[in-house]
Amino acid sequence: MVVHLVIIDSKDRFFLQKRSMNKEAFPGYWDTAAGGHVSAGETIHEAIEREAKEEIGIDLKNKDFLFSRLYRMELETELSFVFKAVYDGPFKIDNDEVTEGRFFTADEIRAEAGKNKFTPVLKDIFSVICGS
Repeated sequence: MVVHLVIIDSKDRFFLQKRSMNKEAFPGYWDTAAGGHVSAGETIHEAIEREAKEEIGIDLKNKDFLFSRLYRMELETELSFVFKAVYDGPFKIDNDEVTEGRFFTADEIRAEAGKNKFTPVLKDIFSVICGS
């Protein structure tokens, strides 16, 4: 099981993280704000709070569960649980996991979607949330 966090700020922009180049799957691609595998004995809520703290340095207090979905990709198949939070920052990026993070408008994501810059999971989550 995997959790993903979508962060949208007060200007309706999406905070995305750029995956570290040492990641096995999709190194250097932009992805959801935070995410990762659920550890044994951990709930999905505990997992998303842990990942948010580890990867982008935030204490995730208010979050909403959006949906779950099974993703089949070349390197793995994952059951993902997607959460959303409204947050403007600040962030503290963990450079072992993430090389950078920044806000994108929905139009910026749409314009770059076909250029192999975003993970397939991010593209799907974005299409569910934004309808495109």
